[in-house]
Amino acid sequence: MLFDEERPLKKPVSVWELTQVLANVVERRQELLRHRGEVAGGNYVWDNEKARLEYNGLGKTRRAIMSKLCSLKLD
Repeated sequence: MLFDEERPLKKPVSVWELTQVLANVVERRQELLRHRGEVAGGNYVWDNEKARLEYNGLGKTRRAIMSKLCSLKLD
């Protein structure tokens, strides 16, 4: 047997798939910016805590996708 039938082989993620996911993340972050306002001192105030947490989480996801894209393009 060449491979385990219970654990199928996973194909590597393509650059196109990563760019599609990245575009969706960027679009969602733009939507979440509606919940953010700037105050006089230059700080940001969020009207929804869940939106702030999701925005920050998507930023981490975006950084991870960008690093994967860079490593794929270098190979």
